[in-house]
Amino acid sequence: MGTDKALIRGTSGNTFLEIAHDRLTAVVDEVRVSVAAKVPATQTSQQADDIRDAYRCIYDSDQYQSIGPMAGLNASLQAAEQDGYDGILITPVDTPNLTVDDLSMLIKHFDNQRPEIVCATTVDSTAESNEAIRFEPLIAIYPTASQTLIDECILRGKFGLQRFLRRQNVESVALSADHCQNMNTPQDLSP
Repeated sequence: MGTDKALIRGTSGNTFLEIAHDRLTAVVDEVRVSVAAKVPATQTSQQADDIRDAYRCIYDSDQYQSIGPMAGLNASLQAAEQDGYDGILITPVDTPNLTVDDLSMLIKHFDNQRPEIVCATTVDSTAESNEAIRFEPLIAIYPTASQTLIDECILRGKFGLQRFLRRQNVESVALSADHCQNMNTPQDLSP
């Protein structure tokens, strides 16, 4: 999109980051924002400072800045383990249609399934039948015990979360594809 998705304003007038933060605040006791250690090209230094001042942040390790979402997952799991949490509920900033009810369903499954990963799934009607169920790896709850598995993937250079989840024992929770849709283009923002 050419701009930081966290700063895009949704139909409510709030930024995607504000929407995600409010949604998480409704279901968990503590919310942290995973951010890159270095200011991304899509942000000004002032914008990055504003986010870091307004939210409690977890910083991705400098050494992992090129591995994508797994860097944030790694840093978040480490922080959760240090703080004594059983797991982390994660959502991407660019899913403004995700609801509190969706997150509550994930939490309910996690409470019943510990220590397994609980992950949202959607149906991809364009995929082959064996690939029709798609994990939404950034709409999930990862137990802190999965930190070892994430570390192993990073060491092996395997950063794909879809592949990672397909090799794990995952409790899947079917959610609406519309709720899980990432806003990746300006057209995605149109009603």
